[in-house]
Amino acid sequence: RLHPVFHVSQLKRAIGIANSSWEIPQQLTAELTLEVEPEMVTAVRKTPTGQAEVLITWKDMPPSEATWESFDKIQQQFPAFHLEDKVLSLGGSNDRPPIRFTYVRRSRRS
Repeated sequence: RLHPVFHVSQLKRAIGIANSSWEIPQQLTAELTLEVEPEMVTAVRKTPTGQAEVLITWKDMPPSEATWESFDKIQQQFPAFHLEDKVLSLGGSNDRPPIRFTYVRRSRRS
């Protein structure tokens, strides 16, 4: 059986234009901290521990940069950002009717 090892002589030089420059976000400060404000709550979920998390889209950031944050953390860091109405409107509910009857198997007669 062959193992996946190859010699460096088998490598070929990569030919192409490599763009090594990245666009630095405007929200990045001189101390390399990212200062952003929440724009919108996209979704809500509960962790296995029962803690609420919200999916936040940030102002002046692309939607791909949205992050899951703790509800309490966002409420403490951004007190002017109203979360209660957004979380309640996005909250899930039980749409199924309750199960009233269940099947019980009869015992066998001997």
